[in-house]
Amino acid sequence: MWDQYAAQHKGVCLIFNFEKLKAAFHEQYKNHTYTYESMRYIDRPLYDTQESPAFIINIDYLEKMGPKDYALAHIVKHRNRMFFEKAKDWENESEFRFMIFECKQEEYFLDYKDSLQGIVFGESCSEQDISRVVSLTESKAIQYQKLLWRNCTPWFDFSRNVWK
Repeated sequence: MWDQYAAQHKGVCLIFNFEKLKAAFHEQYKNHTYTYESMRYIDRPLYDTQESPAFIINIDYLEKMGPKDYALAHIVKHRNRMFFEKAKDWENESEFRFMIFECKQEEYFLDYKDSLQGIVFGESCSEQDISRVVSLTESKAIQYQKLLWRNCTPWFDFSRNVWK
């Protein structure tokens, strides 16, 4: 995944304490309708997607409820199929998602508080970027590590113990 999600090994992987992250999310968005769940990885035939009620608009209910209420009801009812399911090709991600149903503002940012426990730097992450990240987070008691790739396998760079 480093090649796809970390700008060809130039990015970072953030490691969170899961319970603290959930608590921070709940505290910040407790007045919203939300859910959080692990992704389910399922391979489905194409015809199943085309015929699934999750991907079909019920015009009678849409006209009866109005667009906004219908959209919210539809998303809540079909959230698992629409937002918490991916093909088995992505199974190694072990992804977890937070979802807010009501958009009361244009952008949402989670204040993760003290849930960030570690940062892993990609093998191609520049020293300048590492220094910037460390200087922004060094007061938070975070563990840092860098990856190296040897024989097509990721390894931690244990030779490095200074992160300034």
